[in-house]
Amino acid sequence: MARRRLNVVRVCLVAPYMPPEYAGGGAQAITMASVLPSSKVKAIGIAGTHMKASKVVYALRVNGVQTLRVYRPRDCNVMEALSYVFRMYYLLFHLRRAYDVIHFVGVDFYPHVLYPLVFILRKRCVAKVALMGTDDPLTLQSSPLGCLKVSILKRMDAIVALTDEIEESLLAVGIRKRIVRIANGVDSMRFCPATRTEAEAARNQLGLRSSNVIAYLGIVSYRKGIDLLIDAVDELHSEGLDFVLIVTGPCDKNQNPLVDEELTRKLMAPERAEYVTVTGLIDDPSIVYKAATVFVLPSQREGMSNALLEAMSSGLASVVRTGRWLKGIGQDGLHYLSFEDGSNQSLSQRIRELLKDSELRACIGQGARALILQKFSIGAVSEEYTRLYERLAGLGSRLSAHC
Repeated sequence: MARRRLNVVRVCLVAPYMPPEYAGGGAQAITMASVLPSSKVKAIGIAGTHMKASKVVYALRVNGVQTLRVYRPRDCNVMEALSYVFRMYYLLFHLRRAYDVIHFVGVDFYPHVLYPLVFILRKRCVAKVALMGTDDPLTLQSSPLGCLKVSILKRMDAIVALTDEIEESLLAVGIRKRIVRIANGVDSMRFCPATRTEAEAARNQLGLRSSNVIAYLGIVSYRKGIDLLIDAVDELHSEGLDFVLIVTGPCDKNQNPLVDEELTRKLMAPERAEYVTVTGLIDDPSIVYKAATVFVLPSQREGMSNALLEAMSSGLASVVRTGRWLKGIGQDGLHYLSFEDGSNQSLSQRIRELLKDSELRACIGQGARALILQKFSIGAVSEEYTRLYERLAGLGSRLSAHC
């Protein structure tokens, strides 16, 4: 094994999935890891996968980050699940000299299952709460073995809270120490405002017939509010408004087991073919933002939406469902427009406003872009994680002493 460079923290990122598979938290982790300063941090990744290869454990480099994938079948039985956990244990043990800090992306499974090995190896641990409603401490506490899960969570050396809502959830279960506030970040160079020529080229490449493009990027599911979105665009179409809705992201269970295929069938119904386009997963989602006029996020709950940050960075005016997670992500009317929870009429009204008022779109889009550059750039986020990793690895004070 190569000699460790002095004062370089080695981090192992552990996530349920990582790109190219659909993975919000895993995608954010890879984006962040790819811009970490190599003179200070070296990151590797371990994730589950449904992509079967010649081996059940295989390596895959993504955005310059070396990752190891552990195969598990969809809808696996008990023995397959145990086999998957055993392989994760083996990997972490086998690589134990290659990392100083373990960073769990999400807290609903891996920290609790893998903690015994982490404790034996005496590794420092970071756990990031990625999603309210499934991944937050309050939800964990009410699940089977909830008290044990929360107890293990309290043993983490640091817990990353994306938003006020997540921090309040941590405080509610008695986790008061070691909370670190670090937002998600976005690559503002990749996701940037498109020129008119670029927007037209993107629409042509995607086969979109209208210049009024409503974009949604994410999984097709009820949690994401796709049922509301369908009702809203149906209403807009019945009014004779010229537009096309493009839906990009997992749309069947082969792409993600959490997809609600009933909604996919509704989106792809023949009567909606004129104004709805479903692309499924694509390699480069930035083309959708370039083609878009308006971005929509009708999600019931989020941690901190990568898609919203990407849309804002792309200079798009966004329509977002009201939620506590939005607190701290700009202001309604300045950086996005919000709509009433559960109201497709409110959603359609907000979309209508933006499609008909180019000045309002431009004003909100410019404000959104400025906010991203100020608070949510991936470079600033990577600096915060670098400081956290150095502190946990015990390098922070030593590095400061040499400055």
